[in-house]
Amino acid sequence: MAVRSAVVQKQLVTDALITMVAAGTARPCGDHGSPPGAVMSEGYTYVHSIDGGSFDGPGFWSPESDATLVYQITSVAGGPFGRKQAEWIADRVRLTLVSRSAGGGFQVAFPSLVGMLVIHREPDGLSPGVIPEGPPESRVYSVPERYRISVVST
Repeated sequence: MAVRSAVVQKQLVTDALITMVAAGTARPCGDHGSPPGAVMSEGYTYVHSIDGGSFDGPGFWSPESDATLVYQITSVAGGPFGRKQAEWIADRVRLTLVSRSAGGGFQVAFPSLVGMLVIHREPDGLSPGVIPEGPPESRVYSVPERYRISVVST
C-alpha cells in the first residue's frame, strides 16, 4: 500500500525546530527534556510538542495537508546568573523564531523540510515570565513560551 506524502509529519517539524533553536541560541536544545551534555550555568532549551493547533487543508481532497502545530520552548539556566541567563536564552529563542526583516519576512529561515513548508510562526499567548524552582543555593530558572507554527505540504 502506498502512503500519501501530502500529510504534515509533525516529528520532522519538531526535529527542524530543535535544530533551529539550538543554532539561534548557541546552546543545546533537547527533545521534550534536557539535552545530553547541557551545562546548567550556561543554560539550554528544550522543545515540547503540546496539544493544540489544527489540521486544515482542502475539505474533501486533503484535510491533513495543512497544519498549525503548537510547541512549548523552555529556556533553562541555573547558578548565580541563572535568571539573567534564562531570560537571555528566551530572548534569543524569540528573536530566532519571530523576528522580521524590514520587508516583513522572517529574519531566520526555518530549516528545509522535505514535502513541507513552514509558512508562519507566532507566539501563542504571553509567557508567564521567569519561574524560579528549588532552594536559593541550587535554584534553577525556566522561561516557558509557546509558539504556533503553520505548515503546508508541498
